[in-house]
Amino acid sequence: MAGLGNSAANTYSGTLQRRLRTMHLSVGEYSYPGRYRIERHVHELPFISLLHNERYRERVGAAVSEIHGPAAVVHPAGESHQDEFDAQDATIFSVDLPPDWLEVAAVHDRSVNTGPHVRAAVLRVAREMERGGDGAPWFVEAAILHLVGSLERSCDRGRPGRRYSPGWVKRVADYLHDNYARKMPLAELAAVAGVHPVYMARHFQKTYACTIGDYVRALRVERALADLLHSDRSLADIAAAHGFSDQSHLTRLVRSHTGQTPGDWRRKRSSTHDPEPLY
Repeated sequence: MAGLGNSAANTYSGTLQRRLRTMHLSVGEYSYPGRYRIERHVHELPFISLLHNERYRERVGAAVSEIHGPAAVVHPAGESHQDEFDAQDATIFSVDLPPDWLEVAAVHDRSVNTGPHVRAAVLRVAREMERGGDGAPWFVEAAILHLVGSLERSCDRGRPGRRYSPGWVKRVADYLHDNYARKMPLAELAAVAGVHPVYMARHFQKTYACTIGDYVRALRVERALADLLHSDRSLADIAAAHGFSDQSHLTRLVRSHTGQTPGDWRRKRSSTHDPEPLY
């Protein structure tokens, strides 16, 4: 799978707030003042603009689009466009992509994508960019990979004889169960599946109704909860053993999944029933 490396990236107007580079992506968070205008320009690499509640107008050729968030705007390589923002200040995530991601997803032209899956992806990216930490690049890349996989839901049509056995989806899930606590490149998972990462992301989500990133996070919480109930290990040891960046990270995710702190959960030891698995 092609990647961007550590240097290749488009150049964007606006004020860069933060940038995150993964093995295959470059994600920049840019702020724009109200009424800001960007004259016609071209980007060398394909990219996606992610916006939450922002509004702006984009002119491509003679056509003008009014874009309202939450949305994901796909820009093919070499597209010439002009942008003008609404009265309100705006924050946009600009995501440089490997060209083969869009090719495999059968997304060849400019498109403005909306819907629940787009809203979820924007929120995931914003949340992980804000959190930072060692795991942020992996979870950001997973969120964007799933977004790209969902952009063209009918892309498998017209490919006679190309069928996907549920077996490889299960192989990926089994591999995650065995390796959930460590950092693993998404390309490694795609190699386990034997398909391109975009196909893997699309079919995994169809099967398990969640992204790979959400699945891994739930596995980490589930195993940590079991440790809290059945061992005397410290919270710091449990966090390290199950892939959390630190004890506070463990506490935050346990609370978000269960509504309780790890200490509250550990006090359940007197219960005779184990908790239901999260996945």
